[in-house]
Amino acid sequence: MTPSALTKAEHNEIMVALEQLADTVKRSYAEDDVELYLSAFDRDAIVSMPGLTPVRGHDALRNLFVNRPALPPGANFTVEPLEISPLSSDWAYAFGTDTLELPDGKKETMTFLVLIRKTEEGWKTFREVLSADQS
Repeated sequence: MTPSALTKAEHNEIMVALEQLADTVKRSYAEDDVELYLSAFDRDAIVSMPGLTPVRGHDALRNLFVNRPALPPGANFTVEPLEISPLSSDWAYAFGTDTLELPDGKKETMTFLVLIRKTEEGWKTFREVLSADQS
């Protein structure tokens, strides 16, 4: 099924679920809540980011989240989805940026591409790839 084969109602329903998924990830970072973070990921999800070996599954994702570096005092971390779109009734993607703004005004940005699938538990991140800022 191509996105054009989705009815407007199906498309809108999927978009609401995808926005909720994005909000869950943002809230998990803001609240430092590993369980909330894991709730956004498929049990066999793989996350790949610069400088680290790709991690698979909730145990590895838990370790990654719990052991991530603390934000420097006064720093701000933002997640900005630029595109979120259904590919079919069971698959979607998100593309955007994560930005760390330091107190001195410097910014570090990474780009993300996320493949999302519909599971029995709802929409979940299946694969996520982060790349370092190219500038």
